[in-house]
Amino acid sequence: MKIRVLIVGGAVAALSTLSLAANAAPGQGGNCTTSTKPTPPAGAQQVPLPDGGFAYAGGDQTSGAVGSQGPKGWIQGSGGTASNGGHISGYQTESGLNGSLTIGAAPAVCVAVNGTGVHS
Repeated sequence: MKIRVLIVGGAVAALSTLSLAANAAPGQGGNCTTSTKPTPPAGAQQVPLPDGGFAYAGGDQTSGAVGSQGPKGWIQGSGGTASNGGHISGYQTESGLNGSLTIGAAPAVCVAVNGTGVHS
């Protein structure tokens, strides 16, 4: 149940990135992230999903990540004491929609579709 709550929370945060980016001044074009799925943290607990993908959560005393990966894309939230903040990113393979949100010393927002993006 906790993993579901974390995944839903991550998805909501990623969607809120869209509204933040809509108000951001445009920067360089390009993608925010790649279609390459991130590697779950060592020792992360993984739960299979009906579409053949999996959800995961794990980490250690200094950093951790929670995410979901499947045939249509991925989303991951990560953070830790070393980064003094957190990062949420994701990629949807069918539409090419991808985005990222960084909270910390160097905050940033990015939303892109097929190489055309808005960065702040």
